[in-house]
Amino acid sequence: MSNAIVHVQTTVQTTFGVLDDDGNVIPQQPVAVQVGKFSADAFAEAFTTIRNARDQAAENMAAETAAAEATPKPKPAPNRAQRRATSRKT
Repeated sequence: MSNAIVHVQTTVQTTFGVLDDDGNVIPQQPVAVQVGKFSADAFAEAFTTIRNARDQAAENMAAETAAAEATPKPKPAPNRAQRRATSRKT
């Protein structure tokens, strides 16, 4: 019987999040990568995959922010005093 040690599985897992103005981490995106071989090249490939996921998340966030800023904001509803002043004019 052989007592050889073999690589069975390695999972590299990280979580990216967006830091808001108050210092809170909001939308979080977990990323998990399976490393098939126990080699430096396989781990480097996993790191590249995670870095690409981070870059893609940053691009998505920038696009969402630009779209939100381009959307016109609705006017706030008039308050009670403004409604009274308007109704007295008619």
